[in-house]
Amino acid sequence: MKIIVDEKIPFIKGVFESLGMTVVYAPGHLFPRDEVKDADALVVRTRTHCDAALLSGSTVKFIATATIGFDHIDSAYCAEHHIAWKNAPGCNAVSVQQYIADALCYFATKFDWDLREKTLGIIGCGNTGTRVHEFASAIGMKTFVYDPPRLRNEPQNKDFFTDLDTVLKNADIVTCHVPRIRDGVDCTEKMVDARFLERMKPQACLINASRGEVVDEPALLNALASQKLSGAILDVWCHEPAISPELMRAVDLSTPHIAGYAYDGKFKGTQMAVRAVYDFFKLTQPFPSIQTPPPPEFPRIDCAKFSVSDFQTRLSHIVNHTYSIEKDSARLRANPENFEALRNQYPLRREFSAYTLCNIPEKESGMYARLGFQIEGAH
Repeated sequence: MKIIVDEKIPFIKGVFESLGMTVVYAPGHLFPRDEVKDADALVVRTRTHCDAALLSGSTVKFIATATIGFDHIDSAYCAEHHIAWKNAPGCNAVSVQQYIADALCYFATKFDWDLREKTLGIIGCGNTGTRVHEFASAIGMKTFVYDPPRLRNEPQNKDFFTDLDTVLKNADIVTCHVPRIRDGVDCTEKMVDARFLERMKPQACLINASRGEVVDEPALLNALASQKLSGAILDVWCHEPAISPELMRAVDLSTPHIAGYAYDGKFKGTQMAVRAVYDFFKLTQPFPSIQTPPPPEFPRIDCAKFSVSDFQTRLSHIVNHTYSIEKDSARLRANPENFEALRNQYPLRREFSAYTLCNIPEKESGMYARLGFQIEGAH
């Protein structure tokens, strides 16, 4: 059995070999057609476009993508040619939650906000949006959630959702967590257009860590230039990796599509992709072990050293200890032409659960435990 694997998928080297497979590793954007033609399966990320150009005339039976998103897979072509596929839903949802947490803390610091006094609008509440909602709720933010597909499928939870106008009119920050859908009733392509931005609360902020095509980039530039919005943070862009230099400079922070790039999320994505291949081909060997992520460099956070008494400053210190969007943004702005390299050579980052909080106020310990932190020595 032969399998082609994106060489940048972490923790995967040697895994399929242990199952007796012939494995070819290749750059995600350059899967070799001559190797694909007689392969049984592909394991990919978003940079491999699984369409007729790659798959026609091949023996591929299954595609596993180690990502939440799957718009790089031509599902219609695959269905027509009996090629099954599986994505990894929710694999990096907690990683994106961490990214949004630091984005919110960035705005809190910039505008001297207490996030408990602010309202978050969440556009799309699947695995990732749900994690973002959990963070916002845990720290005491008010939230409004817009997700038409979930509302249709969960009428019993209708009180949890609201309409788009209500979200945009009330939210101090709007964050997008939707897949790219090109047409139809749930179309999200250029959903954040001039009309969307005009309906937002004056001086609100925007975060997009879903898909670049969700935002009409010229419209966002105009909203920022006219000061309709107070700020924006973008992790995803149209035409990646050839992103707009003008928009990159206009937003507060710009990162190279790495919101979900904590090693924990990568590990889960790899594990889910391997499991998908294992189950599809009904393999009988013991499921292979996969290397677990290394610990962070400084896993203990002593909250006593912050010497601050207010909730918001302590929250910002703690979140920023685990991850700094500003550092990722500085790296991209220094070398925007290295967009892909910054993704492929991304430094070690771990989620909240890899960190232990020491000397946290007792009244806040439960909140941080809900967010996944280990708690030691609350007082």
